Amino acid sequence: MIPTDPFCHNTSNNGGGKKAQKLLYTSSIILAILAATQLHAQDVPLDIEADNLTVNKATNDMSASGNVVIEQEGLFKLQADEAQFKGEENTISAEGSVKLSHERDIFLSDRIFLDLANKEGEMVNATMDMAGLGGNGGAEMVVLTSEKTLEMENGWYTNCDCNDPAWHITANSITIDRDANNINAKGMKLYIKNNQVAYLPVWNQPLRQERKSGFLMPKFRFSGSNGFELETPYYWNIAPDKDMTIAPRSISKRGTMGKVEYRYVGLGYKGQFNSNLIKDTYEDENRGLTTFTHTHRKWGWDVSLAGRYSETRDFINDFEQDLVDNNARRLESHIMLDRQWVRKDGYLDVQTGMLWYQDLEQSNDKYTIQSLPYIYASDNRPLSQLEYGRSWRMQNDVRLDNFYQLSGDAVQRLDIAPTIHYNRPVHVGNLSSQFGVRETTYIIQGDPNQAGIDHESTEHREAATLSVRLDTKLSKQVMGSRQHTIEPSIEYVINKSTDQSVLPNYDSTLRNISTSNLFMSNQYSGIDRISEGQWISYGVTSRLISLVDDNSLMETATFKIGQRWAPPGDRDDLNGYATSDIVSSLELNFTGGWSANTVNRYNPHDQKIMRTDANVTYRNKNGNNISLGYYFNIPSTNPLVEDSSERSEDVTLRSELKTSNNWHYTQTAAYSLENSQIKSWSTVMEYVDSCWSLGIKLGNNLSTDTSNSDYNGNYFGFIFTLKGLGGYGS
Repeated sequence: MIPTDPFCHNTSNNGGGKKAQKLLYTSSIILAILAATQLHAQDVPLDIEADNLTVNKATNDMSASGNVVIEQEGLFKLQADEAQFKGEENTISAEGSVKLSHERDIFLSDRIFLDLANKEGEMVNATMDMAGLGGNGGAEMVVLTSEKTLEMENGWYTNCDCNDPAWHITANSITIDRDANNINAKGMKLYIKNNQVAYLPVWNQPLRQERKSGFLMPKFRFSGSNGFELETPYYWNIAPDKDMTIAPRSISKRGTMGKVEYRYVGLGYKGQFNSNLIKDTYEDENRGLTTFTHTHRKWGWDVSLAGRYSETRDFINDFEQDLVDNNARRLESHIMLDRQWVRKDGYLDVQTGMLWYQDLEQSNDKYTIQSLPYIYASDNRPLSQLEYGRSWRMQNDVRLDNFYQLSGDAVQRLDIAPTIHYNRPVHVGNLSSQFGVRETTYIIQGDPNQAGIDHESTEHREAATLSVRLDTKLSKQVMGSRQHTIEPSIEYVINKSTDQSVLPNYDSTLRNISTSNLFMSNQYSGIDRISEGQWISYGVTSRLISLVDDNSLMETATFKIGQRWAPPGDRDDLNGYATSDIVSSLELNFTGGWSANTVNRYNPHDQKIMRTDANVTYRNKNGNNISLGYYFNIPSTNPLVEDSSERSEDVTLRSELKTSNNWHYTQTAAYSLENSQIKSWSTVMEYVDSCWSLGIKLGNNLSTDTSNSDYNGNYFGFIFTLKGLGGYGS
């Protein structure tokens, strides 16, 4: 067998003395040797170099001694103290410091025998170094059974390709199959350094780090609510386009969880299915979480399918998982189709689909709103293009929704909203305006979302909106190469709507004013509510733009501040005041990796800060970063406001550090100043070596919502990996 994988070791002649080089010119000898050495080429001659070389033309035999080198250029190279070639048997035997090289594969042995015709052979007291990630090994006897397979008797092997391997196995017999990418061992003993840690009668693993069926390294965890956990994954490489991982997870306080992950990919599509199921012996109930995703592109349409279902609300908190957000309150499943036709002067976007929600806060979710199906179309095109940059555009939005609840309440909603946009540069800046109308019709059955109707009816709402906005920009050079800008903006908005009090509300929440939504024409998200009345929004943005070392421009400082004013009779959304809270934000970026940002909302009437979110971050070129944050929030008393949550005041810490070439450290923590206690923290320490890694994760999470009376939030786990040992999932 001549190995085919490339390996990297230098070759050199053994010994010294006068060398005699002789090419085989006799055609019969050349033909005989070529016939005996048909590995990859039919016309590459055999080159022999030795101190002493004897050729018997009658028998096509040769004998060489003293620094023997037998080479077929580009195919293999054999070095030894002595070597013999038998022409009739097509064999080579060599002994004394034998070294066989093929495409950087290296075999060293005391004695070698090669049957060139059958591509078989034997090596005595051999070691091998398969370059790259092929591994290293040795045995009392290595039997070459074909060009791609070999068997090792009383041998050792490691896929840890370094000078001092962290691990190796020994076995009575080891079979290596290059084509099948497989190593099979019988009577296997696993050693970490020189210490035996495991014994298995049969062991199977990939030769190269490619997708291969087999057991993956187990994972260990410990938590206060679950006790000890041991997860033993098995990876099944079903086909090049699909695979599956099955991972039984033994949990000392809960029972055994079954975990399955199935993935597939094809031309224009991919998908994944995950399921975690357990018969919880502590709660005495079946619990689980199942998710499914599929994306597809066909005939210009983007298709997206997603399914998420949890048996109980507490599952995503009680068990470590990465399928859904641990703080999720609703799980969404959907089927969506989307296509966009892009024109030179506009676009047409069409979407349709179905939405299904699981409310994790309610044991009985019969009032959870479902949307089956919806259809949405948006068309944007110019009405005219005039000189001096003035332009008129028309946008038409149409949406049909079908809402229902398992309680029997149902609503069909049709919304049509054409809007005209106008934009024109003026000598003091840019003038923009929009005018739109909205017609929304509801067909109602029952009392959806507690609208107070409780009978079949038809409701509708007409609304109109008009806004005019002026943006100005002033700039000057300061401090040499820096540019300072002042960019004031002012916008007038008037919305008129018919009565909305009898309409159900599925998707509208009153936004708290911030610098990001100050100039929105509707203070509500969604369609079901329109901000009634008129107001003026005004604000200013100031930027400092600097020229940094690489001659690029960087926005080193950005400050925004703004407020709203409403006349009498239009102040319901401002708590009856003429002006809103003052909102501001500041972002600073410095050379050297430092940055800082903060957003604030200040109530000038009560003279107190309502919200602050500030962070200071350092990030260097090596990827290390650390961020210290402060968050403060006073919730609104209006139940429709988006942040009507508990009052909170937290200090947060996030860091990712590579303390050396081997150590990686990640830390997150949140401390509640309101309650004077740690809300949550997590520490991950990982040591990564060329042949092994050890990761440890521990922490506590008290902020999760769980009904478990004994849940204390503590968790601990570690993952120990010997690189190259076991199956390779991808």
